[in-house]
Amino acid sequence: MLTTLSSAWAQSFSVPDADPTSGGCDAVPFGGSVHWSNQRVHFLVHAAELGNAPANISELAFASCGTATYEHARLRVSLAHVPAGLTLSPTFATNLGAAVGPLVTVLDQVDHLWYATQNTWSVIGLESRFAYDGVHDVLVEIEALGSGFTSTGPGTAGMRSAVGRPRVGFNLSGPWPVPPPIGTVINSAPKVQLRDSVASASVHGGGCNGMTLGFAGEPTIGGSFDVLLSGAPGFSVAVGLLGYTIEAPYPVGLELFGLPECSLRTNPFLGLPPVVTDASGESFVTLSVPSDPGVAGLRFFAQWFVATQSTVPLGTSNYGKFVLGP
Repeated sequence: MLTTLSSAWAQSFSVPDADPTSGGCDAVPFGGSVHWSNQRVHFLVHAAELGNAPANISELAFASCGTATYEHARLRVSLAHVPAGLTLSPTFATNLGAAVGPLVTVLDQVDHLWYATQNTWSVIGLESRFAYDGVHDVLVEIEALGSGFTSTGPGTAGMRSAVGRPRVGFNLSGPWPVPPPIGTVINSAPKVQLRDSVASASVHGGGCNGMTLGFAGEPTIGGSFDVLLSGAPGFSVAVGLLGYTIEAPYPVGLELFGLPECSLRTNPFLGLPPVVTDASGESFVTLSVPSDPGVAGLRFFAQWFVATQSTVPLGTSNYGKFVLGP
């Protein structure tokens, strides 16, 4: 069922600073050219940068140098507690071996898309949380495979980075048979924002037959926001499905149901009342968020299913992730 984790209050931790417009532009860790299409990266976030207090990290955001769509054949992000003051080794296993407790995978998706706006903190769409203990430093591991970058606005490829923050990285433009054991230590790490129960809305993945899920507004406590549908046939019937996970076995291909290139992206935990699109193939549903601060951090995923009048009887959209908060 949909659940929430309690924390002192919703908060964001911007590392090393809250400015998404400054710093270098680096293809690490999400690519931006064919030479950086496969990467494994380690970097650290220090306890003081997380307020030296427990937190439930529900999302990571990065500052893109350009407005773009980032696409990965597979994107895996994991976090682990490590001793404060750890010095990164070029050997990935050495860093992981220093972990205090398990390495927690917070995102592991195939065919993962996320959307970035130039010089803005843009979330990547985690599928689960990391319970930070308030004492240790945090090791961040990112494996981005088959990465691509499609510019959709101003700017260039890459993430804002900060000099003076070491990272360990390995990149390969060719096939990736096994994770590389050793990388190169470079004194420049990506700027990152770690969010604890902060309201956010984002869209990920791809739809089929032109169906697109979007949003207007954010799921703030006591407010409301719209989940949008576009690209559907005019006067078609659509149902919004809400789920609480996108973890395996999702996405589930629907080829056996006569729906090539369509996927179920989340578990259909709850269905919204059907809507009918207008002549332009658009519609929306408005969702209200309770005024109870206790719902901060609750998250869910949404996807549209559309009955069409074409030879393919159904279309599915991309999916949205929504985190309730102030």
